Amino acid sequence: MTTTKEKVMTTREVAHRLVDLCRAGKNEQAVDELYAEQVVSREPEGARPPTRRNGFKEVKAAKDQWTAMVEQYHGQEYGDPIVAGDHFAVHMGMDVSVKGMGRSKLDEIAVFKVKDGKVVEEHFHYSPPPMN
Repeated sequence: MTTTKEKVMTTREVAHRLVDLCRAGKNEQAVDELYAEQVVSREPEGARPPTRRNGFKEVKAAKDQWTAMVEQYHGQEYGDPIVAGDHFAVHMGMDVSVKGMGRSKLDEIAVFKVKDGKVVEEHFHYSPPPMN
């Protein structure tokens, strides 16, 4: 019996793969392919829904919920990743119409941490809209 050891992607490779998939509109594939089971996702204080999600299932459910809320994508942009050690950052911009909220432009910086070739942390930085 022959076994082959699968190559673990570097932080740079994960960063570029994530951006490439997102630019192609394959955000769901990016999560499925690149996120670890123990991933932690954080939004800024004051964000709605909750600011922290733990584990792949919670993170995936939140991303699916966001996708279901979007009525229409008018445009998306993803900057080139900036890599430093086991972290990378990406500028993300979206022009979307959200159910019950109308059209808005979102602009954020996402910082990711990679371990063993998988995203283990993501932290989004933006100014949440004021709570009503």
